[in-house]
Amino acid sequence: MRTRILTASAAAVSTVAVIAVLAVPGSDAAATKTVEVDDFHFSPASVTVKRNTTVKWIWVGKAEHDVEVVKGPKDFHSKVMTTGSYTKKFTKKGTYRIDCSIHSSIMKMVVKVK
Repeated sequence: MRTRILTASAAAVSTVAVIAVLAVPGSDAAATKTVEVDDFHFSPASVTVKRNTTVKWIWVGKAEHDVEVVKGPKDFHSKVMTTGSYTKKFTKKGTYRIDCSIHSSIMKMVVKVK
């Protein structure tokens, strides 16, 4: 009887320890923010994320678009697409001004990385 009580107690302590580790804020769990690339606009047009967050742009419209940094701490540029998605992990803090190079006068967004 005594062995069963100790085994059950050890299992309970192990379970609590695992839950505590998983609940710690700032753990290495990767965060992802989604932005829709629609016909002639990004939705949302502004996002704020923590460093090491991945932003995923998903094409939902019918027109051709791309994602291009026009000003920011680090440059990147997706290919021109009508369907699919593009992801980028933001490792440098700062403000990224992004547009679609095809529709740059009307299709803009901002990603702020803290």
